[in-house]
Amino acid sequence: IIGVVGMAILLALSWVAILVGFAWFGANVLDWSWLQSIALNWRDLGLLIMVALPCFLFIAALMVAMGATMVDEQEAQQAGAFAFLGIFLPIYLFIPFANNPNGPLAIFCSMFPVTAVTTLAVRSGFMEVPAIQFVLSALIALVSGLAMVWLAGKAFRANMLRYGQRLRLRQLIGGRAKA
Repeated sequence: IIGVVGMAILLALSWVAILVGFAWFGANVLDWSWLQSIALNWRDLGLLIMVALPCFLFIAALMVAMGATMVDEQEAQQAGAFAFLGIFLPIYLFIPFANNPNGPLAIFCSMFPVTAVTTLAVRSGFMEVPAIQFVLSALIALVSGLAMVWLAGKAFRANMLRYGQRLRLRQLIGGRAKA
């Protein structure tokens, strides 16, 4: 889980470096005026990074837990597609978020660790999201992420000797997940 989170952070930093390099090159060398007028909201960017780190932890632990409970590769691929659908849900809900960025659906998606980062980024484009919502989202994601790391570790240990047998969530939480 730590390795996956580290790789995700490295990948994100690489993309940011490429985008910053492109913006600098376009603005200073190619003299593109639309790149010279870009202004970042550093408050929201910093708060978004604060939320993104525990959300990455939660998602990585969720993927490990899902992988530990799957029996074969095809089942894992199908479940992974549904998991990533949740990450992109705020993009599909872009219009409702644009029409009501402070509505109950937008606030709920801002607090749910899988959709929090994208939802807060979308909402920040339409309004100034209160800092307390960023902090609350980060705390929920951190607590959920730590719980998911614990659950993923338990699922991985319980499933190590269960070759070809499905591990049910009920067994995992109930403590009957002994190998």
